[in-house]
Amino acid sequence: HMSADSRVGASRGSDRDRIDSRLRSWSRFLVTAVAIVGSAYNGTTQAADDPSKELGCGDTYTEALAIGRIANNAWNRQAAGDYPSRQCIRLRSTPNGQQYGWSWDWPTQSDTLLSFPQVIFGWKPWDGGKSSHPQLPMRIAEVGRLELSYEIETRASGKHNLATTLWLTRTGSIGAEPNPKDINTDLMIWTDGFDFDPFGTQVGRASIDGLDFEVWFASELSTPDADGPRWSYVAYRATAKRSAASLDLKAFLIDAIERGYVSPDHYVSDVEVGNEIMSGA
Repeated sequence: HMSADSRVGASRGSDRDRIDSRLRSWSRFLVTAVAIVGSAYNGTTQAADDPSKELGCGDTYTEALAIGRIANNAWNRQAAGDYPSRQCIRLRSTPNGQQYGWSWDWPTQSDTLLSFPQVIFGWKPWDGGKSSHPQLPMRIAEVGRLELSYEIETRASGKHNLATTLWLTRTGSIGAEPNPKDINTDLMIWTDGFDFDPFGTQVGRASIDGLDFEVWFASELSTPDADGPRWSYVAYRATAKRSAASLDLKAFLIDAIERGYVSPDHYVSDVEVGNEIMSGA
């Protein structure tokens, strides 16, 4: 019951802007992008036949892969208080090759986002460093094709979603240092996650590629710092759970532009896919 495979590719020419990710899972594991597995487990009850090993459990642990960058991204661990929380990036070998992923154990009761383990394609404004995708950042008006496809099964307790994030920046600049003040918009697409709502308020509905979504909007999110970055937030939450989908990310960008939430002169800095986690294991 542990066979799984996935892949991600970025082709050139007419498909040069395509990101194609296949996600599969087994048991309590979620596979993301090129044998990238995300999972939830309780450390005391982890299956004895689990052949995976921990690569790193630091809040900011990250590893560059051929198709992107995997990141533990336990960005709000302090909100878990004294709970002995644990979240780790993992690796295992299968007949289909190496598979990377994550596991977590967070408080059973929480109403605050705690982490977002993920795979990153492009340049993440919160991290800096090198871009993990050769075509990103890219000006939105110049995007020819941008797609994300996956097939997934998630088995985990507590509150979490399956989300794709596009950080949209004003200038598209990159560098060794983080630059979150360049962020204009956080555009999210949820295909699983009904235990908590997106930020802001629901402002409408959209049908994109035959899938129905609620549209949520918040005009200004920010960090606690008085002079920190501020950005708008747009979330498309599927009205029905989708374990498999092919998302035309450009179509979501166009919809957000038509609603006046996004400017075509801004840039897709990166595309991220993973689990936003609020509680559970």
